[in-house]
Amino acid sequence: MKKILFSILVFFFLVGCTFQSSEQKTIDMDVNYKKGSSGLDFEFLSSVPDEVYMGEFVPLKLKLENEGAYDIKGGILNIAIETDYMGLIGNDIVEFELLGKSKEMPDGEYTVLMYNLQAKELEEQSVTHSTTTYVTACYEYQTEFSQDICMDLDIYNLEDEKICETDDVNLGSGQGAPLVVEKIETRMIYNPSENTIIPQFILNIRNKGEGNVIKSTSIDEACSSEEMSSEDMNIFELEISMSNEGQTSLLECIPENLKLRNKEIKVVCSGKNGFEAGKGNYLTPLYISLNYGYSLSKSKEITIKRIEW
Repeated sequence: MKKILFSILVFFFLVGCTFQSSEQKTIDMDVNYKKGSSGLDFEFLSSVPDEVYMGEFVPLKLKLENEGAYDIKGGILNIAIETDYMGLIGNDIVEFELLGKSKEMPDGEYTVLMYNLQAKELEEQSVTHSTTTYVTACYEYQTEFSQDICMDLDIYNLEDEKICETDDVNLGSGQGAPLVVEKIETRMIYNPSENTIIPQFILNIRNKGEGNVIKSTSIDEACSSEEMSSEDMNIFELEISMSNEGQTSLLECIPENLKLRNKEIKVVCSGKNGFEAGKGNYLTPLYISLNYGYSLSKSKEITIKRIEW
């Protein structure tokens, strides 16, 4: 009974308290923060008990950290409990925002959020019962970067010394987000009838995170009790453009409807217009932007024990 009274006092002390902070370090202007394959991660803090007594309050504290390079706005945290054994005091949905890694915030931003639970009475024949609590985080995210690629229009090999060659570009280090462009395969497609070259890029895209890619407009559904349509799973949007002679032009990609299969997909993107063959060999930036939603779920098992008088 003393333990129950103590837990009640702890509950009233902790309820409503959330904390937001980030470590401050010396700013390194040369560090590239758009690398790696992390986005949001969260963990149950060690103060969350593994065992509680019937009627005891359970402060379920979680540390959320944005380990990627992009800001999270309008993120949603949702809890699902076995209502026969655990009660929830307050709302099941919590919203959050977290800044990503940057020169000003090299470790990204984190916050501590808490759900207040209460263990229910067990059936008369039960001495203990283990119940599992699930927490799911849903948020919009993006992958943005630029990469210099080789435009080799010199099909006749008239250049004595070429600046570059159209090799594949491996990007295994990631771009600071869970949805990663792993490799760019570069092709220069010659059209002899028009004497032009159409640049073509094959993007190898993979979900390297622990969670699931979801349609960016389906964040609310993913973090609710509603059943999510399979049509909204593994969906993302892509925009790709290249710069040439001071002008930026969008590329066209196939397939048009982008859906990951077994966490990966190959997308073929080509220029709309050809470039005159023989007009040099040079490097030019390719701009890539992936927009999507992301969900990550984790669970915590807690054993409820009967009070023995």
